[in-house]
Amino acid sequence: MSRIAIFSTAYLPLIGGAEIAVKEITDRIPGVEFDLFCARLRKELPKTERIGRVNVFRIGRGRSCDKYLLPFLGARLAAALAGKNGGYDLIWAIMASYGGLGALFFKLRHPNTPLLLTLQEGDSEEHILKRVGIFYFLWKKIFTKADYIQAISGYLADFGRRHGAKCPVEVVPNGVDISRYTRIRSALQNTQIHAEKSNFLYSDITYKIRGACFKVWKNFQGSFKESIIECALKEELMNHGLLVETQKQIPVYYNNKKVGVYVPDMIINDKIVVELKRKPTLTKEDEKQLWLYLKGSVYKVGLLINFGSKKLEIKRRIYDLAGNSSAHIGVSPKAQNLRLSASTTIITASRLVKKNAVGDIVEAMRYLPESVKLLILGDGPEEHSIKSRISNLKLENRVSLPGAVPHGELPKYLAEADIFIRPSLSEGMGNSFIEAMAAGVPVIGTPVGGIVDFLRDPSANPDETPTGLFCRVRDPQSIAEKVILLLKD
Repeated sequence: MSRIAIFSTAYLPLIGGAEIAVKEITDRIPGVEFDLFCARLRKELPKTERIGRVNVFRIGRGRSCDKYLLPFLGARLAAALAGKNGGYDLIWAIMASYGGLGALFFKLRHPNTPLLLTLQEGDSEEHILKRVGIFYFLWKKIFTKADYIQAISGYLADFGRRHGAKCPVEVVPNGVDISRYTRIRSALQNTQIHAEKSNFLYSDITYKIRGACFKVWKNFQGSFKESIIECALKEELMNHGLLVETQKQIPVYYNNKKVGVYVPDMIINDKIVVELKRKPTLTKEDEKQLWLYLKGSVYKVGLLINFGSKKLEIKRRIYDLAGNSSAHIGVSPKAQNLRLSASTTIITASRLVKKNAVGDIVEAMRYLPESVKLLILGDGPEEHSIKSRISNLKLENRVSLPGAVPHGELPKYLAEADIFIRPSLSEGMGNSFIEAMAAGVPVIGTPVGGIVDFLRDPSANPDETPTGLFCRVRDPQSIAEKVILLLKD
């Protein structure tokens, strides 16, 4: 059986384009034993484990500084295993980084073992060279000692050649399993079609709301005033990753003339109206009132929740013809030129680091209609800064940041989104764009790095099939303009 030694700075469950690529590739190569050496980085990660077809060996004590140990201790451990198991048939370096240095050190001790270097770098060349600093002479050897280089974009192929690659360099982009994304979107569409004929519209959101209500009920037992319960419930709903708007004034129009306002207690994900009560029991009049609210609005589903009874009461009502009567709520005549749906969800999925410029999307929300919401999936060192920006701009009701989600659940989130945005400052390729495209979600990106290999903006490439829109780098207003363009399309 063939054996391959893989050197990567990080590996699953830490998620990035490189880690996903390694998992997808190794799963598709039978009859090969893979040993992967990476930095441990987190204490909760085991030192050794098997993930799919890969034996994972993590170096260090679970700290960020483990990456500095990887080139030395990783190469030493690989050499020891090679001595026991008869050597390796191939060394595979994932990026010219700490893992790449580990592969280089192993290559220097085993010069007859071929070295494959995969370039997946997402940082700018300027940032990489600044980090390399005085060790450039050593870092450059990763390229000069490689026997073959595979780059995920033309930009990275040129990057490798500029820094000394003498071997063949081939561009092989990352890919995605399209069936995972199209299958879920198709299932979601079928579910929604069926739900509109039944009482299970937005059942996933309703399930989360019910769970949040029961948790608040368990803690409070209806002992506090409605205002306190409302605040606690809002907090719990946001913990469930839901977008919550409270006491929102929605204008009521009759024959295109504003005749008043409707103020529901909560609107969840701009799809479900929630009315809170604290009384001995719900009455038919309460239910009728909720039904009339739905009848005169763009919303189809309402929840009537009573925290004042001996047991938590939740009544669910649906109005299939909401918005079709002459009286309607929240849609001014001017706004009807944008989009007919109740809301638009922008999604971005990435590490919260400076080069992904997620803060620029938050800033762009200032220039977009209230009906546009933003869902940020991911975590990282910029998380605190982004949350502060959301708070400073008073966008808590429009921007949700539930954190990182398992990669296997990403297709579900993309299937419910309307627009994907990542206004990158630099990008090797950008797996997230390809995943969004596979899910059928329109994408907006910046013309940097490897993005230009696959994203074709009709204004910049009029003779080619369009695949997305470009916004300007570090320009939130440009992002908003592209969103408006998609809304009007």
